[in-house]
Formats: sequence, C-alpha cells, structure tokens
Amino acid sequence: DDDKIYDSSVETIFKTLQNYHEVPFVFVNYQLSIKGLKSPSRCQINETKRLSGDEFMVQSRLAFTFCSSCIVNKDFWNEKASEKYYGSNFYHVFLCRDIIAGREAVIIGTPLIEMKGLRLFEARNERAKSENARYEFFMTAHLNMVKFSFELKDYGFSDETCNQISNLVWSSNLRQIFYYKATVKK
Repeated sequence: DDDKIYDSSVETIFKTLQNYHEVPFVFVNYQLSIKGLKSPSRCQINETKRLSGDEFMVQSRLAFTFCSSCIVNKDFWNEKASEKYYGSNFYHVFLCRDIIAGREAVIIGTPLIEMKGLRLFEARNERAKSENARYEFFMTAHLNMVKFSFELKDYGFSDETCNQISNLVWSSNLRQIFYYKATVKK
C-alpha cells in the first residue's frame, strides 16, 4: 500500500476502537496528496463522533470510498459479505452501507492517513494498464455509485439521507463525463 499513516495514528485508532468496541464501522479521515499538494477528504468532520447510520452517510460525504480509511468489525463483515457486490468497484462501500443501515458508525475526524493520489491522466493511464480494463474503470465506478445512492432507501435510510447522497453523487456526473471524454482512448 502506498498510503502514509501518520505518527500516533495506530494508537489513536486503537483507543477509539476500545472506546467504541460495539460499533460495527469506523471511518478514519484522511488527506489526499497529489504531487506533494495536500487537500482534505470530502468529510469535513474534524473530531471523533459517534453517529447514526444516516448521519454517518451524510456527514462522511462518501469519503469512505477510500478503502484504507475503513475499519469494519469482522463479525458484521462476514455476516453481510455478498458475492452480489463483486465487480461493483466499491465492494467495501456497498458492504459498509449494509452494515451501518439501522446501526451506528464512528468518524475519527482528525486526518490520520495520507492517500497518495495521481493526476487525472496518470490515474486513467494506470487503470488502463490493468488486466481488468474491459470497461473504462472510473465511469463504471461512478455509475455503480449512482446505483448505490438509489438503493439507499431499500436498506432503510431516510428520505433526507437518500436525497442528500443522491445529490452528492449526481453533482459529479458532468465532471465524470468530461473526464471520460478527455481520457478515453476509443
């Protein structure tokens, strides 16, 4: 993994897990680093908070799509694990949705991880080298997030949460289309 874990992160995470041992999902906030320039994740929470599944979904702003920021209780993971999410590009996001529906989650708001990112063309070129490059990865991933947002109601999330997450996902549609057109080879 190329993600950087900040000093004292493990200790902070361990203490949080001890304090919230009954909570099935913990999100660890992060910073994105592209060519040395750092920017915050979409999650604007800067403290440790225990939230309902609905509150978590809205307040995390889907920053938990970054897999390295997710800590899941293994028992809940095994209970919800499903082959139906294979190929979704976001297996962990679909599973986390299933796990926190009707439950609580914790956000560790202080960024404890640095995600190494690539610029647009670098990211697209890197993905194109993959063995599984049958489809344009990023567009497919985005369409799966649209599906994810429209299924929230089926998992018991409130109308308000469904609307906010759908709006968040749809707000990136135009950007995704432009990115796709700018980088697709065919």
